[in-house]
Amino acid sequence: MYTYSISADLRTHFRNLCQDDTPMVRRAAASKLGEFAKVVEVEFLKSDLIPMFVNLAQDEQVYFYERHNIHHKFLPLLKNLGICFQSH
Repeated sequence: MYTYSISADLRTHFRNLCQDDTPMVRRAAASKLGEFAKVVEVEFLKSDLIPMFVNLAQDEQVYFYERHNIHHKFLPLLKNLGICFQSH
């Protein structure tokens, strides 16, 4: 059974992967951010996933391809959910 505690644990572990010291780990997390966002509860997109998105999108050690995929997969998802996000 899927519980709030498991959801919180998954978000915490994914956040840790996005902030890992190893660029390869951050690149792997970046490549899955869009898929992860599809299964996270809407209320946690703003508080948890948008900061991950911003950090990974600005990470110079994440390859351009992964940063492009972050934008390509994540921003349309936010738009479909009615969440406005302005990029700088």
